[in-house]
Amino acid sequence: MPNTNTVPVVWFTSNADFRPGGGQVFQRGADPIVSLPTFDTDAANEASDSGVYEDIISLTSGRGSVAVSIFEVNRRNLAADANAQWGASGAGGTLTVGLDSDDKFYIESSTVDFTVAASADNAFYGLDVAGEVLVGGGAPFRRTATDDWVRGPFLNYRLTIDPTGAPAAFKIPTYDYHAQGLVTLLRESKGTTVVAGMDDDDRHGVESLQYLDNASSDATLNRIRWHVDALGRVVVSWTSALALSDITWIDTDIRDALGFIGDEVQVLVGTVETLTATKPADYGIFLSRPWIRNPRRVAEDFSHSTRLMNGGAAGNALDAEVDFIVDFWLDGYQSPATGIYDYAQHWAHNFLPTAPRGQPLTLYVGMDPRRKLEKTEITSTLIPYSELYSSDNCGYRRRMLRSPADSGRKVIEYQDSLEAYARASLQLSGRDRG
Repeated sequence: MPNTNTVPVVWFTSNADFRPGGGQVFQRGADPIVSLPTFDTDAANEASDSGVYEDIISLTSGRGSVAVSIFEVNRRNLAADANAQWGASGAGGTLTVGLDSDDKFYIESSTVDFTVAASADNAFYGLDVAGEVLVGGGAPFRRTATDDWVRGPFLNYRLTIDPTGAPAAFKIPTYDYHAQGLVTLLRESKGTTVVAGMDDDDRHGVESLQYLDNASSDATLNRIRWHVDALGRVVVSWTSALALSDITWIDTDIRDALGFIGDEVQVLVGTVETLTATKPADYGIFLSRPWIRNPRRVAEDFSHSTRLMNGGAAGNALDAEVDFIVDFWLDGYQSPATGIYDYAQHWAHNFLPTAPRGQPLTLYVGMDPRRKLEKTEITSTLIPYSELYSSDNCGYRRRMLRSPADSGRKVIEYQDSLEAYARASLQLSGRDRG
């Protein structure tokens, strides 16, 4: 679907290498200490990427919700949550929610019709804020959103579904929450063991901070969520019905890399308790403005040539690459979008050291956490939109490097004396050719 953001937010994120792991990270009161797994650093197994988190989203949430197949009583995956609530209401059959091949959110009942109550929250799913009437016709009953769902964090946006007849209406998600977005709510993390339905985004399902925090403090219902907000700050949230102690950081290096300084306090936002980092995470640069112009393509060939004595020439071609130069504005400390934090300094002192030349980078457009699917890659089985892929300009993950040709000397050039914005650029290389 066309991106609904009139000014798409652009993010660059880098790998977070936590090998060898095994260290203690934080503790909540008397709950068990949260520690990282011990990662395999054997070079022979490097392809598994164990301990190398793809980016800050993988590190915080694992790009999904804990699977029902792992915790039978857990209902955090939205599809499982909705179906469990449907059955508990007394309605017959099953209820399914998801994204279709046109990237529209849908709700489908196998046997019983339903309505969706009026709510401003409906708009975030692409549904009518005035409510959705009975689908009508025969089973199955599918209600497909007519508008696009909203990119970015989902801050306790809930739907009220009312089956026809005696079954009681219910809300989904069941618990109050803040999350990375609709895709994260829908995705079912299947862990690290290869099982049916597992995809490339499942590699950190049971290694994310969200999973580890829940395993320590809410292992039954998994109501704690971690996400990254629009400013690049890590946010920990949970329903106020869950009494949790403050986080005491043990590993201050990890704390600092995540943007926390140690004196943050919990804040009640409606019915959700939140703990928000003071600074953006080191593993990303998060822009409030779109790039200055579309990325410029730079073609470069790598070859050798020499003049011959007969007046001719001889040469051989080793390789040819196409790089992309992206120009953008960084928010300074006077930017109205970011308050007093200087993202230009963050760019130079925090982000670039995590993203040396030749290392993977992810380019996000519009805060869509899915992988970019090129139009030429679409097939009958690899559809344009799913919980993993989008054919919009979104997540160029595992496809970009910070180009070896990118300048190692970065100049912070503020727009004016107010230092509201600074101009910067990155040169990226595609990885499609392996």
